[in-house]
Amino acid sequence: MTELASNSPALQDCVYFKPEAMTHMLRLVLSDRSCGAVMLALWSKVGEGGTVRVTQAAIAHECDITLRRLSKELAHLVDGSWIELVDVSIEPGGPLVCTVNPSVLQVMSHEQQA
Repeated sequence: MTELASNSPALQDCVYFKPEAMTHMLRLVLSDRSCGAVMLALWSKVGEGGTVRVTQAAIAHECDITLRRLSKELAHLVDGSWIELVDVSIEPGGPLVCTVNPSVLQVMSHEQQA
C-alpha cells in the first residue's frame, strides 16, 4: 500500500491507498485530466477516516479550473463512486466535505501499524 504523507499532529491515524487505487487513478487521469486532477487534490487532503475538509475555492485554484467546472467534476466523481459528498456549501467557493470511497483507502491506527 502507498502511504499518504501527513505530518499533521492532529491526525492520529495513517491513511494508505490500496495499490489497485493507483491503477484506477491512472485510468481516471488518462480519461479525464481535469477530473483526475480534482481527485488527486482531494487525496492530498484526506484526513481521519478518509474525510476531506477543504474549500471549493482551494481545490479549484489548485487544479486551475473554474468553480463551475469543479461542480461538474465533483458530480462525475460521485457518479463514479470515487467520493461521497457529505456537505457542500451553496456559497461559491465555500466549504466542501466529502469522504473518499473506503474501497480505495485504508485507515490504520498507530497500534495497527506496529
